[in-house]
Amino acid sequence: MVNIVKKTTTEIILPAEKVEYLQRELTNVREELIGNKYIEEARLVLKAGGLRSAIGCYWNAVSDDLRRKNNT
Repeated sequence: MVNIVKKTTTEIILPAEKVEYLQRELTNVREELIGNKYIEEARLVLKAGGLRSAIGCYWNAVSDDLRRKNNT
């Protein structure tokens, strides 16, 4: 059975395991990425229920990290 997180203000239904997984991943980043602006934004929007936005921010953090590695 799938646990569901319900947001009462807009009745958005999110699978709880996806939210929990993303929360874990956002705290399980390399030390040099802890202060990354995209990671911080992902944490904030996830708290507000923005699962898709959090995923986009996480992707931006990965892209940013790859760009920085490529320039060194």
